[in-house]
Amino acid sequence: MHADAFWRLIALIDQPQLAASDESGALAPLQAALEEVEIAELFAFDELLARALYELDTPSHLDGSGASSTSSDGFLYVRCWVVARGLEHYVAVRKDPALMPQSLEEWCEPLLLVAQEAWAAKTGADPADYPHISTVSYETGANQAAWRGRRPDL
Repeated sequence: MHADAFWRLIALIDQPQLAASDESGALAPLQAALEEVEIAELFAFDELLARALYELDTPSHLDGSGASSTSSDGFLYVRCWVVARGLEHYVAVRKDPALMPQSLEEWCEPLLLVAQEAWAAKTGADPADYPHISTVSYETGANQAAWRGRRPDL
């Protein structure tokens, strides 16, 4: 899967529901679409999601993330929200960390599980048995080049 296909899938996220903090409703169109792609494409989507989150894992983005900057999970979930807002928003925030959301209301934690849930629906397997592991970690502090060996102080 190329990045343009990834962002076309992300564009399926229902933005009004996301803004209303209905993450499950917002992600439903994306999950339905992911249930229709081949398993290899599903794993590729998950890889590109991890990479997008990894790219936002920087000290500047943490500093710009307001109330979400007080925990590593909060910083991860706010990065998910940035990705869920779509390519244009993602690019703007990547360039200008001051555009990071400031509110705890702007989280999208379920985005982390959408590929896993789609895989389970496709295969009938337990989501806990999801076999794909991304080549980069989206966890806070994993982008070692950005953190230059430091760990976030959370």
